[in-house]
Amino acid sequence: MSEVEYKEGFYHLYNPSEEGPVLVHGYHCTDMGGEFVFGFNTHDGGNLVPLSDLGKDSRVVPVAVSEQNMPQYQCYKRVWAHKIKEIAECPFGGGATITPDDSTYQPFKVSYAYLKRNKVMHAGGYYVRYEDGYESYSPEEPFEAGYALIAD
Repeated sequence: MSEVEYKEGFYHLYNPSEEGPVLVHGYHCTDMGGEFVFGFNTHDGGNLVPLSDLGKDSRVVPVAVSEQNMPQYQCYKRVWAHKIKEIAECPFGGGATITPDDSTYQPFKVSYAYLKRNKVMHAGGYYVRYEDGYESYSPEEPFEAGYALIAD
């Protein structure tokens, strides 16, 4: 698979263990050393799979997605977020302690449920809390492309 030049976009991933194709978003992830990865944003909190981890029986096919066949949206949500410096998992399913990149903020705990929903988290990404209290993780590039810091 490495002979193909992969570009950011949507792909169908065909894997023998799946019943049909899985829609994934492919991009070069700075949290993983610039490696090309496929992101799954599924009901279980999502996951990242590096291209190099795909088996020889897997097939990846680009999906043609254009402005003509999709409605366009613009994000206008306000969120609270910390860029993550460090994630230290607590033993025995006790969640984790996240240390913000900005040292003016104290480390804080997140629940085991948060870790289970956000299986692949890396330093440099963002802990995000929405107005309704929902907590999630966002990789650095998508977060910084979609949000701007609101001055105090």
